[in-house]
Amino acid sequence: MGRGRAWLSLVAGVAVIALAWWLLNRPLESDTATSPVASGSASPSAQTSATPAPPGSVPANAIAAQAHWTIDGDTIDISIDGVVERMRLLNVNAPEKRSGARPAECLNFEASGVLIDLAPKGTSLRIVRHGKDRFGRTLGAAWLADGRMLGAEVIRQGYAAPLTVGGVATYRVEMESARAEAATAKRGLHAVTPACTVPARVAALKPQDPSAPTLLVELQSRAPHAGVAALTDAHRASLIATVKARG
Repeated sequence: MGRGRAWLSLVAGVAVIALAWWLLNRPLESDTATSPVASGSASPSAQTSATPAPPGSVPANAIAAQAHWTIDGDTIDISIDGVVERMRLLNVNAPEKRSGARPAECLNFEASGVLIDLAPKGTSLRIVRHGKDRFGRTLGAAWLADGRMLGAEVIRQGYAAPLTVGGVATYRVEMESARAEAATAKRGLHAVTPACTVPARVAALKPQDPSAPTLLVELQSRAPHAGVAALTDAHRASLIATVKARG
């Protein structure tokens, strides 16, 4: 009888262990529902499908580099043979971060996030230098291994504007094409959400709105911030007309 009870105790113990293992390792129905992608919290670049680069789009004189650190949506530190230099992406203007008394511009954080997602530290790049800017930064362009151009991708996802400085418009065609795609899809700075974008602010105007004059100045500025500069001429003209009608 003693041996029988000992055998039953052993069997029961094994069953308890097996049940505990199953409870700890079974798949949970909530795993997928609470993942970042499933809950819609993926980064902007993850939500926008990549546009394949045309064959031969990387210039023959591009040299090898690695992404080292992202400064903001249009500036990145790169490493060439172990030497780090700061590069301002040519013909790209992303929203500015806060600096001293100057407030941060709409979607500046998201613009930086797009560049980080595209080229995290250690990413292989091909770059072309175009001299220095007045701050001593390298002016240049960078391409990913699949041929996509970094600056154009930030604009394509709606988080930057084309920019010509000092008459240098080397990549303006690529940037304009990327802007047209972002505008058509109403991404980022072209959208009516979040509330800080220019289209959202115009859409929120009421008749005789006291904020209309400020918006009109921004939209008609000859040196607009990135949120206005990102807009196509047609969209900008339409927003100006709306502001005037409600001001």
